[in-house]
Amino acid sequence: MTREFGETKRPPNLWHKEVRSYWSDLIPAVFIAGGLATTLLAVFMAGLDLPWSAAVQQQPALLILGLVPHLLLIAILLRRYSPLQVRASVWSWLAIIPVALALGIMNLVLSAWAGIGSGTTEAILPASAFGFPVGLFLTFALVVAWLVVPVAEELLFREWLPRKLPFFAAMIPNAFVFGLFHISVEAEPVAMFGRFAFAFIAGCFLFQARRRTGNIYVAILMHAAINVATSVRLDF
Repeated sequence: MTREFGETKRPPNLWHKEVRSYWSDLIPAVFIAGGLATTLLAVFMAGLDLPWSAAVQQQPALLILGLVPHLLLIAILLRRYSPLQVRASVWSWLAIIPVALALGIMNLVLSAWAGIGSGTTEAILPASAFGFPVGLFLTFALVVAWLVVPVAEELLFREWLPRKLPFFAAMIPNAFVFGLFHISVEAEPVAMFGRFAFAFIAGCFLFQARRRTGNIYVAILMHAAINVATSVRLDF
């Protein structure tokens, strides 16, 4: 079949609204609610000693506890959406590298300007004070940050959310809520804005990766690459 003049080619695997499935939607909904509740704490209780990263520094075992909802989310959503993915081109996969490098550089700039950091890396050294082998804890933390979190968040924000609420099948609303989700309680408002701005920009790239390829695994790998790139810290 040939396309008519002026007709645009539709991206593969577009989001279609799903029927309600209360039980299988409970974990993703709670996950979203918890993230937004943390954002409210960040906005209205800024400066208090409440951030997740600080709690992990005080008791690193919380990082293990926080892994549970991520694994539940993956178990539910991966089974549902994996069969819907289409094959992505080689160029789609290669595009991940420059995007991750660019955002890694952006993260370094924001770190110097706004003082944003990684809660995972900030928790590594205090872990030894609680009897955690630093090398083992570092490995575990990086597996969570580089593998578990990208899979869970991409399935949540780039598959489940646009299908349940079509308003978020557009880039700006999707990236906006993704940015809100990554705000944490900071002493300085500029640091909160820096985290939001970085996550919003990253969310735009991740949204386009999923939309243009029709393959959530491209977005997952891009997310993982971004997390790896932003783990680089330069201290002068």
